[in-house]
Amino acid sequence: MGGEILDIKIRQLFSGQETFCLPPKQSGQYLRMFPNAPTQNGLVVCRVPEEYKVSGQAGSIKIDGTIIEHPNGYSWFILVSKKWHYTKAFAGIAKSVQEAKKQIQKLFLQINPN
Repeated sequence: MGGEILDIKIRQLFSGQETFCLPPKQSGQYLRMFPNAPTQNGLVVCRVPEEYKVSGQAGSIKIDGTIIEHPNGYSWFILVSKKWHYTKAFAGIAKSVQEAKKQIQKLFLQINPN
């Protein structure tokens, strides 16, 4: 085992352009803390962060996880599993989605060396 090429697929779930309004009670609470928050008809408008689904497989090893936007870049969380052997969780922070993908590939090579 080892040496298989991991093909990581990244599918965008949310583009970061979607918005929603908080309900009245939560809007009031939020506006007390952040009075300059954007509003629409008195309700606080929130933006959904960019989010990506990560999946990949090499031999019997599978990777599933998420990359999500946050104020300092993108955080990623993945589960790595090998059937009948283990499931492990890993996480990291990257400046871009592509950098997160590179970090995940590097991690995979450490788990599954040639």
